[in-house]
Amino acid sequence: MKAKEYLQQLPVLDMKINLKLKELEALKVKLIGVGGVDYSNDRVQTSP
Repeated sequence: MKAKEYLQQLPVLDMKINLKLKELEALKVKLIGVGGVDYSNDRVQTSP
């Protein structure tokens, strides 16, 4: 592969990297946004 061919790949690779960074940011937002589960209304039946 010649230098010119290699350098012509850079815009495509740059776009792929940017897409991966956006995907990573979206996953971080989802991770932070995960809330807890409220079990206060759940009752457990016990036998006498």
